[in-house]
Amino acid sequence: MQHPGNIITYRVDVTQSDQPIGDNNFEHTAEQYYLNYDPAVDVLETTMFSGEFRLWRKNVVMPVMFTSMPDRGPGILLIARAYR
Repeated sequence: MQHPGNIITYRVDVTQSDQPIGDNNFEHTAEQYYLNYDPAVDVLETTMFSGEFRLWRKNVVMPVMFTSMPDRGPGILLIARAYR
């Protein structure tokens, strides 16, 4: 996991408006995380990298909030967004 640019302001896009997280896209100021993740997760929010800090990551869409279903038990909500 990395956060190129450290603390920056970036856009968060809600991908599933039927979830209780809200349905409005918004600007967020914190670390914009670039991470490795399981492609089987259910993505709730995404962000797109501008390429300003790592040109080769320009226009890469990365999950910000997602859920994962473990083998047993309830789903887990995972947030890759730092709160400040």
